[in-house]
Amino acid sequence: MGKYLGHATVLKTMSHPLLGRRMYVPCDFEYFKQAPGGKLPSTQNCLREFRDSKDGTIALEAYAGSGVLTLIYLDEGYTPLLIEQEKGLVKALKKNINRYALNPRGVQCFHADNMIILPGIASNSRGIGVIDLDSYTSCIPQIKEAARILTRGLLFISSGEIRTVCRFKNTAFIKKRYDIVFNGPWRNFPQDVIYKFARQVFAARGKKIELVHTFVWPTVCRLCIRVN
Repeated sequence: MGKYLGHATVLKTMSHPLLGRRMYVPCDFEYFKQAPGGKLPSTQNCLREFRDSKDGTIALEAYAGSGVLTLIYLDEGYTPLLIEQEKGLVKALKKNINRYALNPRGVQCFHADNMIILPGIASNSRGIGVIDLDSYTSCIPQIKEAARILTRGLLFISSGEIRTVCRFKNTAFIKKRYDIVFNGPWRNFPQDVIYKFARQVFAARGKKIELVHTFVWPTVCRLCIRVN
């Protein structure tokens, strides 16, 4: 979602980079500069390509920001379940939902850290067809919760840590964090480590996954995974 620089609640409106709709963002929010060329259209394309895998109507966004991706989920017919911990972003998020959701009361929005909400969601939830994880640090706890919750559908994983590790090429950190020895090209890190870790976690619960798409830009890497 870009970088949120504080807790201000003063809002301004900007055009959504893909849908063109006016939406609210906090005045100190560094807007999603890379969105038009990557994260948003790749998400939209995956949702449309694998519409048959939608097992239910709920798209769970862990760290929803001000709703840049939320508007895409609404546009594709999903009912978002949203988690966001920053007060200013939650205020913007709720305003955007009230503006664009056909049934705003059907959208759930939690002002909390995602690891407070995710463990309380039922295992193998039938209502959730997409889980969208966005982590500033380790994505490991969220992946483990996603493996417990999601039976069939799409899993998106975004993590700033993925690109940070690639930049500093810290193989010892990778072994300690993911329990995976990595010795391949660094451009393959997201697939060879993050996806491999996710596959192991889902397999431990008797679930199969396949990597659909990987998108990398300067600060974050994003994976789209299909859960069968």
